[in-house]
Amino acid sequence: MFTRFVLLTCPVCILAVVYKGAGIHDGEKLLSKLQDRYLNTVRMGLLGGLNHYASTDPNQGATTDYNKRNECLAKDWTTGAVLDNCIMKWDANERLLRVQDLYKKVLHQGIPGDLMECGVWRGGVTVYMAALLQAHDDASRNVWVSDSFNGVPNALRQAEGSSYDIPDDVKDMDERQWGGSVNERGVSGQREDKNILTVEQVYVRDNFKRFDLLNEKVKFVPGYFNETLPFVSKKGLEHLAILRVDGDLYSSTMDVLQNLYDKVSPGGFIIFDDYPLFQSRRAIEDFFKSRHLDLKLIKTDRMTPEDRSFGEADINMNAYFQKPK
Repeated sequence: MFTRFVLLTCPVCILAVVYKGAGIHDGEKLLSKLQDRYLNTVRMGLLGGLNHYASTDPNQGATTDYNKRNECLAKDWTTGAVLDNCIMKWDANERLLRVQDLYKKVLHQGIPGDLMECGVWRGGVTVYMAALLQAHDDASRNVWVSDSFNGVPNALRQAEGSSYDIPDDVKDMDERQWGGSVNERGVSGQREDKNILTVEQVYVRDNFKRFDLLNEKVKFVPGYFNETLPFVSKKGLEHLAILRVDGDLYSSTMDVLQNLYDKVSPGGFIIFDDYPLFQSRRAIEDFFKSRHLDLKLIKTDRMTPEDRSFGEADINMNAYFQKPK
């Protein structure tokens, strides 16, 4: 029996592993553990759980208590006050683990294509998509980051109309819920009026940098969906293995599905972040009807436990389905 040093070149790290007569199976188990630890750390970082005094429970937001699920894990250690300095919240660990679970299925089933999210906010899901590619040394795929980087379209832009009919009740609801503005700090450092949920591209790029994941495999698609997605093939997008739809509006949800559904590989997955929203769900149902897809394909099971002691609302009910082969 003797000791050997095997140099493992992996996306998580480069390390010398000391073992005595260990076989390939043991090496695979070790690599799997390292991948899991790396991804766990990335998730905690995205949730704001790496600073001193932060909550150590990544499932803290898995609750129907709106205020709690809208909080980062980060806290000010001197006061205990919750800090809004994370990249993801809103039951975020559930969302990240869903992407991870479907990515593993894509690998196992040999589904070709890139990973993409439309509507990225601070970029957390797409950062995690890039981390998954790194952890599995998957150089065959890109991560596409599609967003207006100017927030949800305001009431004026929504009123300009679409290339398809939007039911009047849904249109009115979208304008009332999302058509306003907020006054926040801008890139210049001065406060300014912005569309709701605006996060500028420079800040999203910075969030990739924080995890050392900004590279040539990350592709940004800036602009409103109806203006950019019809032409995304010119940027090099051919096939998708995972498409995550987070457009909030009826029109935005429909823009993504109409332009990208055919690019999803047979057997690929589509995730609906906004399934609890009436407007987005209506767009999904209308699209399914237009493509003669069975709504029973849509699944709403969870990856993590959920605290429903605050009510029976479906606020956390994200959905996904596998495109028929």
